[in-house]
Amino acid sequence: MTRPRTVALRLPSGAVRFSRPLTAALSAEVAAHVRRTGGARGRRVLDGVPYSGCAELAAEVEAGTTRHPTVTVRRVRPDLL
Repeated sequence: MTRPRTVALRLPSGAVRFSRPLTAALSAEVAAHVRRTGGARGRRVLDGVPYSGCAELAAEVEAGTTRHPTVTVRRVRPDLL
């Protein structure tokens, strides 16, 4: 959890998707959030891929509609929680 490459996102529709790879700056912001909120909280599985959960964090995202849906994190928004 020191440098997450991607994050699991709950979209407004309720669907959960993995994001596209995070930039270095976004990865550092997410890692800082995980540290501030007490670290990882259990293991989960999405589409057969295990990941670590953490406290909720709001983010602005861009959702693409292609054959496989893509979600790109544009910025994190801790001020929205």
